[in-house]
Amino acid sequence: MLAIEEFIPNLVLLDMVIPNYDQSETEMGFDVRLFGGVDVLREVKREHSDCDVIIVTQFEDFGEGEQKTTLEELKVNLAEEYSEHYVGAVYYHPTRSDWIPLLRDLVFKSTGVSE
Repeated sequence: MLAIEEFIPNLVLLDMVIPNYDQSETEMGFDVRLFGGVDVLREVKREHSDCDVIIVTQFEDFGEGEQKTTLEELKVNLAEEYSEHYVGAVYYHPTRSDWIPLLRDLVFKSTGVSE
């Protein structure tokens, strides 16, 4: 978040699952926030009205039990809650390339630039 606060970008590519390196006297300083991208998006909404966000993730499902949600469900929720900033989400897989044109289209949508 500090990078976004210091340099306000027009577009952020953001992972949904974000490592947290906060350290304390009792913790080593590494934890994973399954919905860390939502936390960042919430701050963008609160602080930076001109910043668009595209989610890029390797996960199709998030959370466990009652909190478990699919990427498709998350896309709908993010579009409703963060419509001013959320451009879309892309499922990335390292052995496939079908996500590349999807990401490119979202970037073009955000920037207004086309090929």
